[in-house]
Parts: sequence; structure tokens; C-alpha cells
Amino acid sequence: MQITKSKQAGITILEIQMYGVLFAIFIVILSQFFASSIELQVRNTSTAAVDQEAKFVIQRLQFDGLRASEVTSPADLGQTAQNITYTIGGLANTYQLQNGVLQLNNNEGTVSVTSPLVTVSNLQVKRSGNPGGKHLLQISFDVDSSNDIAADSGKYSRSFSTVIGLR
Repeated sequence: MQITKSKQAGITILEIQMYGVLFAIFIVILSQFFASSIELQVRNTSTAAVDQEAKFVIQRLQFDGLRASEVTSPADLGQTAQNITYTIGGLANTYQLQNGVLQLNNNEGTVSVTSPLVTVSNLQVKRSGNPGGKHLLQISFDVDSSNDIAADSGKYSRSFSTVIGLR
């Protein structure tokens, strides 16, 4: 009796298991890379939103400060307020915080100056300068991102300050 070995092509169970393990490792590495890139994108979006909103707020306050004929709040030198009231064309324009949104109030209504992407807090305005000279407004505020997509990793907060010269 003669035993012959057959040489059929095929895959053993050990090879299938090895390919499965390699494929699983590849998928884990790929998913971690994908999660990291999404987290980085959320963080960059939050940073950009905070910086852009703050820049817009500062430019808007400076623009209206230059157009104003009078600043009624804060009224006196050394006084600090949590709002700014400019008189422009005889109309009182008040910037104030309402539930984390910087709003502009006047006789024509209320307009949100900041978007829902950010939350503004700690608005402080101090009037300074010389009694006989031109006055300055020292303005400081905090801006936080309102990104709920990636709770902690997407949050970004920054403090801003500027000085506006009055004419």
C-alpha cells in the first residue's frame, strides 16, 4: 500500500487567523487616526470662531466709538461699567451682554453682535484719560467657543482687551 501526498493549493486556518489579526490591527490604527483628525478639526474650528468673533467685536466697538458724538456709559473718568452706550446721530446705542451674547440695543430694536458659535462673558469697560484731554475706553471681555460636538476637546477660551480713543 502506497500513501501519496496531494499538493492542492489552499489556505490553512492558521493563515486565515493571521490575516484577520493583521486586518483588525490595521482597522484600529486607521480609526484612531480618523478620530484624531476629527478632534483636531473641531479644535481648529473652535479656535477660529473665537478669534474671528473677538476681532469683529473689537472692530465694531472701535468703529462705533469713532462715529459717536458722546459716550454716556461709562460716563465719568475712572468709572467701570459692564456695558457701553454710544450716542450716534442722536440715537443711544448700548452694547451689553445678554445670556452670553453681545447685543446692540437702540430705538430700532435689538441685534445680536456675536454668533451662536461663541459665548461672551466678563465685559468690562473703564473710562480713563486726563480730565481736560481726550478720554479712552479700556475694554476687556472673554470669548468661549460653544462647540458641543466634542465636549472638552473642542472648547476654546480666550481673553481680549483693547483701548478705544474717543474724539
